[in-house]
Amino acid sequence: MEGSDHVMNLGWVARLAAVALLTISAIGCSAATFSGAPQGVGASAQVDVRPVSASELLEIIGESDAEVVLVNLWATWCMPCRAEFPGIVRLYRTYQSQGLEVVFVSGDMKEDIPQVQKFLTDQGVDFPSYLKVGKDMEFIDTFYPEWSGLLPATLIYDAHGTVQHFWEGEASYEEFESRVLEVLKPSFEINPPGTEESS
Repeated sequence: MEGSDHVMNLGWVARLAAVALLTISAIGCSAATFSGAPQGVGASAQVDVRPVSASELLEIIGESDAEVVLVNLWATWCMPCRAEFPGIVRLYRTYQSQGLEVVFVSGDMKEDIPQVQKFLTDQGVDFPSYLKVGKDMEFIDTFYPEWSGLLPATLIYDAHGTVQHFWEGEASYEEFESRVLEVLKPSFEINPPGTEESS
């Protein structure tokens, strides 16, 4: 959640002594870089991982028919990202039928697509996911300027494509659920699964 110690700090470094890339170091995570366009998904892939620019990601969100769209920016080498991931998948399974869509956007390098696919498959993800492409600061500034670049980062959009919640850092399942339901409830009179309607 916002202000949590479980976030990754961004800094600029040179990669291959030539190209300046945005890097992320996290508590429990070694420093790593992310940038570059993927070369496509391998034939043996179980999960469809698609390259996405910031503008394309905004189009995907804007064109969604879902009542709530949760966008989670993550990376396989980010321990806080991995820790919260099962809760997000569980949330999707629980509230998908009530209008929740989840969009995962990986910050991994193009050569790490096999690891991204394996992680997604192991987590039970069976819908298309995305891998960030383009220059880092341009991606951040175009997608959501208030995002500092820390991972994990989560945005929750309503049915009109307006951001209702944004935070950086790891969150619990209960925190995710509470914020999603705040946005779902104005659209649907619902009760969380496992509860009964009050008379």
